[in-house]
Amino acid sequence: MVEIRSVKDERELDRVFFILDRAFRRTRADYFIRRTTIGKTGYEFWQTRVLLYNRRIVSTVEIFPTEMWFDGKKIKNAGIGSVATDPDFQGRGFGLDIVKDTNRFAREKGFTVATLFTSIFDFYAKADYFKVTYPYYEIGEVGNLPSGKYVITFAPHYIDDVLNIHREYNRSLVGPVVKDREWLLRSFAYLNEDTWLFLLSVGRDGISGYIRAREYKNTIEVLEFASITPDEDLALFVPELRKRGSFYRIFINLSNYEKSRISNVELIPRGHYSMMFALLDEGCMSRGDFLKKFEERGNFWLADLY
Repeated sequence: MVEIRSVKDERELDRVFFILDRAFRRTRADYFIRRTTIGKTGYEFWQTRVLLYNRRIVSTVEIFPTEMWFDGKKIKNAGIGSVATDPDFQGRGFGLDIVKDTNRFAREKGFTVATLFTSIFDFYAKADYFKVTYPYYEIGEVGNLPSGKYVITFAPHYIDDVLNIHREYNRSLVGPVVKDREWLLRSFAYLNEDTWLFLLSVGRDGISGYIRAREYKNTIEVLEFASITPDEDLALFVPELRKRGSFYRIFINLSNYEKSRISNVELIPRGHYSMMFALLDEGCMSRGDFLKKFEERGNFWLADLY
């Protein structure tokens, strides 16, 4: 007998973490515990869905509720993650069953879209997900630096400035997560990013932009960028990142629209990131309309994952 529902208590949640530990042997259980509950004051049991076979929890899916910018609007996004089946029960279709049911459940909860990151695209396509891609670039040469501006390191008392710039920059895009103070501070702590690479640009009118980065596999990886003067500020940040970091190569993901606003920094195409979407409220938009808008303005910052 199969039953799909949300967990009821801490005991069942412990069983979920046990399954995740078994299914993802290279990832310790405490990763999933921190990602799901620790430090997330808004966590509720409905966010953890489980499939029971003969009254035993054997599969699980986690819903990470967020709001997402979509071409000037905020829409409700069900981020899907921690999809796993106990190895003793794999191969029976339980994983696909719980993903499909989670889409139904999220739709009833009022979510507009569901998103996930995966390498098994064909599997999730069976649950009505479709793949989208967005490019990433290696940063090359920088032109003239803006005059009258300088760089400082982020400190918590600048958080309102960062949030205002984040909103101004991202609201016309498709995909970035809508952030608040709690989200930003939590993700900053969770990523354990290199604090000396979280930079702010300052001009005559105050803070105009920021960049978050970390050193990753002998490169500098941009986690997030936003600016009210993007061409100026990206040019300002690049030499500072190279000076502060241990590596010269810098990678950043940008939508086609964002790239069109940058002329003072060389951007060398290096590939694409991929993610998957499921439209839960098709009355809000068609798949064709979504894909058209995402092709031009789609982006999902690496910092948005946490």
